[in-house]
Amino acid sequence: MTSSSSSKDDKLTMSEKTEIASSSSPSSNTKNLTFIDKKPKSLVTTMPSEAEEKSSTRNTRGIPRAAHLPNPYDVIYKNQQEQYLKEVEDVLGKYRLMESQLVKQKVGKIDQQKEMKKNVEACRYLQQKRDNDDSEIQTQFEVSDQLYSYGSIKEYENVAIWLGADVMMEFPIDEAIEFLQRRIQMSDERITALQTDIDFTRKQINTVEVNRSRVYNAGVKIKRAREAAAAASNKK
Repeated sequence: MTSSSSSKDDKLTMSEKTEIASSSSPSSNTKNLTFIDKKPKSLVTTMPSEAEEKSSTRNTRGIPRAAHLPNPYDVIYKNQQEQYLKEVEDVLGKYRLMESQLVKQKVGKIDQQKEMKKNVEACRYLQQKRDNDDSEIQTQFEVSDQLYSYGSIKEYENVAIWLGADVMMEFPIDEAIEFLQRRIQMSDERITALQTDIDFTRKQINTVEVNRSRVYNAGVKIKRAREAAAAASNKK
């Protein structure tokens, strides 16, 4: 039996004959490495250049543009039909998702604009009452859904406007009207930009769908031609 004291005194040593294989040549280091290429170029879409993205008024979001397909037979002869049609379905799904999101944003902006216009009308009503030196305003207050109560407003020189993110700011009536009118103008510009992007996206969807039909029809024609040629050769 070996004592515990002797095991502690033992040390792990390396023999002088031991060799460690190493190589400094770059060819041997990279011999077994697999390099990952960049993402292959899309057959269906092209990204807008930086200059085009900055100067464009029809594509404010840098949405990928549907690539023009001058000759659909090139896709068939290069054996890229299956890849092309698969990529088309993927791109169409992304375009349609983008279109639905843009339409949703536009509808939201239109609803916000309607509320702001109602607020402007309310402020002008208060402004008219103030100019007529009315002491108080009889109105109805919403207590809950479909439940209102009569009340009177005696001080209406200032109004509070929701700015968003649970923030409300108090304005004099005249300043509130100017503020809301500026917001409405900004909303108009935003709605116009959204509609421009929606039209651009729909145009790209139409282009991709047309290209898909052209490639599919070209594939059918080539297949029939090859079958006819094979049948003719068999008869001989």
